[in-house]
Amino acid sequence: RYYQRLYRFAYRMLHDQEAAEDVAQEALLRAYRSAGRFRAGARFSSWLFAIAANLCRTELQRCSRHPECGGEIPEEQEAPGSVEAAALQHLEDAAIRKALGILSADHRLVVVLFYFEQMSQPEIAQVCGCAVGTVKSRLHYALARLRRLLEPAEDDPRGLSRG
Repeated sequence: RYYQRLYRFAYRMLHDQEAAEDVAQEALLRAYRSAGRFRAGARFSSWLFAIAANLCRTELQRCSRHPECGGEIPEEQEAPGSVEAAALQHLEDAAIRKALGILSADHRLVVVLFYFEQMSQPEIAQVCGCAVGTVKSRLHYALARLRRLLEPAEDDPRGLSRG
């Protein structure tokens, strides 16, 4: 039931298909093994995403120590419509994926959970193990950084500044 959501989440976090598959599978396995520790009244999806988020953080830390790991930036579905519209959408999507990859793990996590997984700020706080105010702050700074990264720079014809 949750595998596809976990996989998409991990894929957006890690930019690596195999690592995303591993994270999704490991998160489900850990949840199964730890089912007795699940608190009644809590949201199961938040608990499951917290497990996946911790696995993603671990993988990102591992990859920061070993630059050879990590895959290509994932591509989203092509936009429907004309060829020109599809090409423009593809360029915009690629720029957003590249900018997301530049964010810190904590900032990328809140952006992915809020905008791609449509989680509320209190749910994100549960996943991250922090206060709602911290989520708001991380989201604010992440969006500010994304804005800087995505603003067309005069010296950068690709439209991705160094931010």
